[in-house]
Amino acid sequence: MSDIIDKANDLVEQTDSLALRAVRSKLKPEAEATGYCLACGEDVEAPRRWCDADCRDMWEKDKRRKQL
Repeated sequence: MSDIIDKANDLVEQTDSLALRAVRSKLKPEAEATGYCLACGEDVEAPRRWCDADCRDMWEKDKRRKQL
C-alpha cells in the first residue's frame, strides 16, 4: 500500500514542479540586457547580454540546472 502512496506523492511533486516552472517562466523575462555580462559581469554594449558565446553557454547551462 505504501508503494502506491509513494508513487502518487512522486507524481504530485513532479506535477507541482512543472506547474511552478511554467508560472515562473511567464512572470519574468528570460534574460534582460543590463550593460554587464550576465555570466561574468564584464561590461558589454546594449543590447548584448553576454560578452561571448562561452559566457552565454555557461549562463544557459546554469539556468537549466536551477530548473531541475
